[in-house]
Amino acid sequence: MPATVDLEKCDGCKGRKEKGTSACVEECPVECIRLVEDDPSTAPHGRGQHAVVNAEECTDCETCVDVCEQGAISMGAVGATEALQIRYTLGQSSIK
Repeated sequence: MPATVDLEKCDGCKGRKEKGTSACVEECPVECIRLVEDDPSTAPHGRGQHAVVNAEECTDCETCVDVCEQGAISMGAVGATEALQIRYTLGQSSIK
């Protein structure tokens, strides 16, 4: 089962990492995690970005789970929160 991101918990490493990077992106050995821009005025935690995992590329190594200080990443089947993540990120570009 690939890693999934809980959008209510993910704060995009706000205050801990520069915009455009995060702990999970930096540590993923297969580079299957990207960041998507958020509007800080409406996003949870006032974040400017959140993580999205490419389930087809994820190797289930759990490195991202271990480095996420918010506990926002878990291993498992796509549930309601993750389905929301997929709908929310469609059409948005990753941060370069």
